Amino acid sequence: MPNFALQEKQGELNFVFESKQINKYFIATALAAAKCHFQNINTRRFWSFAYEKIRSSKKLTANQNFYIKDEDFLNNHPMIKSKKIGVEETMSAIVADIKKNNFYRAFQQNMPFDDTDISIVSAIRREKYRGQTRIRLNQDFINFINTEVNRFGEPNYVSVEKTPLLKCKTNEIYDLFMLLKKWEKAFPKNQKDWNKNKKYGVFEITTQAIRNHLHFPSENQLTSTALTRSLKSKCKQINAYGDIQVIVDIIKISNKTAGYHFEITPVKVVKVVKVVKVVNEQPTTDNAVIALMMSIGIKGRATSNILRQYTQDEIKMAFSNIQEKDPAEINSSNMAFLLGILHKQTGKKYVHK
Repeated sequence: MPNFALQEKQGELNFVFESKQINKYFIATALAAAKCHFQNINTRRFWSFAYEKIRSSKKLTANQNFYIKDEDFLNNHPMIKSKKIGVEETMSAIVADIKKNNFYRAFQQNMPFDDTDISIVSAIRREKYRGQTRIRLNQDFINFINTEVNRFGEPNYVSVEKTPLLKCKTNEIYDLFMLLKKWEKAFPKNQKDWNKNKKYGVFEITTQAIRNHLHFPSENQLTSTALTRSLKSKCKQINAYGDIQVIVDIIKISNKTAGYHFEITPVKVVKVVKVVKVVNEQPTTDNAVIALMMSIGIKGRATSNILRQYTQDEIKMAFSNIQEKDPAEINSSNMAFLLGILHKQTGKKYVHK
């Protein structure tokens, strides 16, 4: 169960999340948005790798060092494999790029007069003899992202000068994003439950077709397990960017053919609908509701299904009821308990999809 503490701040009540997972969620989301501000594609890859390490870490403090090993980070780098560039040359360029552009400009506080530039890291250093890079996040950056949340649990800061994903052509997820947004060039016309004009819904594709479209190596060079892991990682990065939400699962299309099942939800469409319905209240974004569900272990397809079947206001109200309950009274899983409250307050029964 999530722990919430109410704190008086600037004349209004704010939720302060004590859950470390929620704090890491905001940090990781911030880094995912910041990486597109670096010109060097390898720096963006570096931040993607660091992003995953932060999400999987057990704690996050200013004194914590993250060690990124060259062999883990550069394992599938095509230029290094072909020996066109060297490991030390690549890593030195990444460290130099971060030192040169070490200000976090992707988010700033929601105040016109605030010109704060906060360094992302307080220290980054190559340890060549150990084959790794050491980074330490700046305490001001951690405090800014972790504590500036409003009473809905959303960040109290807004995006500024964010480069649209489709214009970020050197980004490693650009090709997959184009595949999802312009599927008709790569797939059959009879896709199930697909809204061709709005480009969201469900579609399925064979493993071989996606290898061909994204120029992935053959199975001898990249196994199906590695391909699935790569696709899920890229979908996480797309979801963190906030344009669309993508869920991907591996499926059997026929007895001899494997493939992937994609579900795409347009985040911006959901936001617009909710803004219209909210009266005299600060509108809630998907990210806040997703963060609430993540705090009790609900994620992935379950999150997408709940968002499709219940409004954000209904989910928020359910969490308000959860906070009033004694944890000892809960004799089921967190998800089952949440769905029970949603069913009771809305009359709508959750449908597993």
